Amino acid sequence: MTNKWRMTNTAIVHLEEIVERTAFRWGYEQAFKYHNLLRIGFQEIADRYKSFKNPHRAQLAEGTDFEIHLVEHHYVVFKICNDQSIIIAGIFHEKMDIPIHLRSLQRMDKREISNIEDEIFHKGS
Repeated sequence: MTNKWRMTNTAIVHLEEIVERTAFRWGYEQAFKYHNLLRIGFQEIADRYKSFKNPHRAQLAEGTDFEIHLVEHHYVVFKICNDQSIIIAGIFHEKMDIPIHLRSLQRMDKREISNIEDEIFHKGS
């Protein structure tokens, strides 16, 4: 069974910005490929997050409600919703100061995540 993932509006904006920057720097074809690689990575996280064991990444996310996983050159920030669903809250380049950006996500409007959680739990998906 394939697990599900959903994105917050914040994460959608992050993804759009990544694609725009990639297109500007490397061209549209590369931006399309990178977008697809990230989406494949999102699905891998949803399907395999339980097997991720990385103390460094756990330390980066310490003190937040999030988990992180590196996909290509970006840390994908996610929250485990249930055994079959994750919520992607943000996406940050590996060279960014991840703890600072995680703290900013932690302060994001809680409704953005809770609305997605409500949708997941009420639809049972």
